[in-house]
Amino acid sequence: MTEVVETHSAAQVAAASARLRAQAPVLTPDVQSRLVRALCEACMHLLGTNRALGQELRRQLLASSGLSAEMIEWGLTTTLSTVQPHVLDALAREAAGTPGLAPVPAKLVAVVLAGNVFSAAVRAMFLPLLSGAPVLVKGASADSVLPRFLVRTLRAIDHEIGMRCEL
Repeated sequence: MTEVVETHSAAQVAAASARLRAQAPVLTPDVQSRLVRALCEACMHLLGTNRALGQELRRQLLASSGLSAEMIEWGLTTTLSTVQPHVLDALAREAAGTPGLAPVPAKLVAVVLAGNVFSAAVRAMFLPLLSGAPVLVKGASADSVLPRFLVRTLRAIDHEIGMRCEL
């Protein structure tokens, strides 16, 4: 798996921003379909279809979040299981806008994640991706475990799609 490098310095953030802005918008039906498949597959891997990955995610969340194993499992299950192809397809169609008008996706969406709800990272990261925009994520200082795992898993599933997101 490709390791996700967390950026910390202003120069690293600027470089990541420039790399993401240089990417072409993702609004073709083929790429949109790949995006939906990759997002859904990443969630299934983290839910447990990739047992070692799911166990490692849970171990790291237990160490970083301050939550019980039961609350972590509940948060992961209630969030990741909602990432379904029909739901993402509908969101992508909505993001495409009015039929007949060419949508103009943002060149970059910056997401700043709060540390008090670890599962909020999923929607905050996935919705801009579905609209065609690359995403620069600032993880919570105390807990960026789930965003790291999401990016890492996306890159392993579809490297091109995964490279549209930087932590």
